[in-house]
Amino acid sequence: MDFGPAKILCVESDPFHLESRCAVLKYSGYDATAASPQVAEILLRSHKFDLIVISTVSDFDLQRIINLSDGAEALVLDGLTMPSKLLSLVAQRLNRHQRRA
Repeated sequence: MDFGPAKILCVESDPFHLESRCAVLKYSGYDATAASPQVAEILLRSHKFDLIVISTVSDFDLQRIINLSDGAEALVLDGLTMPSKLLSLVAQRLNRHQRRA
């Protein structure tokens, strides 16, 4: 049963990288939402996501986001990730998450 595009929360401290990463995901058909670490906490308390893509956040923010994930997969990126690699990693995580559900 198809429930529409996967809901992805992108969390990043750098606004430029955050918006460009989210744009790549939206262009590829995902329902992607961009958020700073502080806004992510609010969104995670009120919305359900299939995947959280996290990059360039403090260890404290990372743990807080993961603790609030409510069962969503977390994809933690380390350094610059090219769009093709990002899409591949996202697809792998979402497929793994769907198999577990």
